[in-house]
Formats: sequence, C-alpha cells, structure tokens
Amino acid sequence: MSRTLRFTILGIPPGLNVLRRMHHYHWADAKRDWTGRSYEAALEAVKRIIPKGEVWAQKVRVTVTYHFADARRRDPDNYASATKFLLDGLTLARVMPDDDFGHVELVVRRGEPDKRNPHVEVLVEEVE
Repeated sequence: MSRTLRFTILGIPPGLNVLRRMHHYHWADAKRDWTGRSYEAALEAVKRIIPKGEVWAQKVRVTVTYHFADARRRDPDNYASATKFLLDGLTLARVMPDDDFGHVELVVRRGEPDKRNPHVEVLVEEVE
C-alpha cells in the first residue's frame, strides 16, 4: 500500500501569461511566495510522519488540481510555472529528493470552480 499526502493551498498562483508581463523582481517575489506556500503546506503534512532530515519518498506522483474562481477557459500549460513553484516547495520540504522526471510523475487538472475560495489541491502519492 502506497502512502499519500493531501493538502490545500489557498489562492491560485500566477500563470505564465501574468508572469511574462511582470518585472523580474516581482516574478522572483511570486516564485518565493508560492514556493513558500507549497513548502509550508507540505511540511505541515509530513512533519509528523518522517524524522527530520529524511526524504518522505524516492518517487512520487503529484496531482495538482486548480479550483479557479470561474469556469473560464484556461490552458494547462499556462500554469507550468505555477506548478514548478509548487514542486520546488515539495522538494524543499523533503517530500521527494528532487523534482526531475526520475522522481516525479506530474498530473495537472482543473477541478470544479470555487467562486468563494479559489485554491490548489495537491495530492502526492508514493510510487513503488
């Protein structure tokens, strides 16, 4: 039986189209903010499970589900940068050793709209 982690991050990270129009200082701020959000949420999910300094799993399947405020059409590849920020946070929290293809299978989905509370759900499943 494989282990799983599930957590929610409030808000929606900026997509590639928004990031491209940002000054590089603001882009760096957005990366730091969303990597930090992912790190904090992942750390909270794993801190009672693994001893400090150990890696939770060697290989994982990460499913990122975006719950936007509306049902407007969006391109999944526009959120590649946002997903990178989330994976960087998971690596910092030692959920996995690295965020390369050898350690991560990535699935990106659009969930049901949540007008009141747009958010990102992250499901991390250990792959054996």
